[in-house]
Order: sequence, then structure tokens, then C-alpha cells
Amino acid sequence: MERNLEKVWLLHQSTKEFNVHGIQQQAFVLRHRMLHFCKNYIYYMVVEVLEPNFHKLKQRLLGDDMRTIDDVMRAHSEFLDECLKECLLTDQNLFRILTKLNQNTNFFARIIQRMFT
Repeated sequence: MERNLEKVWLLHQSTKEFNVHGIQQQAFVLRHRMLHFCKNYIYYMVVEVLEPNFHKLKQRLLGDDMRTIDDVMRAHSEFLDECLKECLLTDQNLFRILTKLNQNTNFFARIIQRMFT
């Protein structure tokens, strides 16, 4: 999603010197808002969820209570569950919304790319 929006951004930069109004200006604003959301959500997932949970997992793995491979697998499974939950991917309604946003964003990017080619 982010990669497709970045491609659209490059295309929009090629028309920056032209005085665009109307539908094309609205497409610029929409692309900007989509890219802003995408970058913020990725930042949230990586910095606020994955990094802290990974450090917790690492501390658990280095602890004395890890005696068997089953303990390691259980700790890893709990890490994955916690990450999924905190990334809002376990709630079906939120997951459906994120999926729809992803689909619409990719559709928008394909349409804009077709306009420029």
C-alpha cells in the first residue's frame, strides 16, 4: 500500500509545476491523506507494538524459566498473539476496515498510475 502510494507521489511530482485544479487537485489531497495514514499506521505497528513486544520476548528468552523448546514456542506464540491484538488485527470489524482501506488505496493508486501512462 505504501509503495503504491509512493509511486503515485512520484507521478504527482512530475505535474507539480502545472497549475492543476478540480479533480486532479482532489487526487493530490486524497493521496496525501492516504499516505499519511499508511505511514502513521506502519510507525505505530513497528515502534509502538513490535519493538516493545520483541524486547519483552527477548528478555523472556534470556530468563531462567526457559528450559525446553516448548517454553520457547509458547513465548513466541504469546508474542505473536500480543502483536496481532495490539496491531488491531484480531478484531474482525477493525480488520475488515483495514482490509477495505488497503483495497481502496491500491485501487486508487492503480487508477492514478493508468492516468499517467
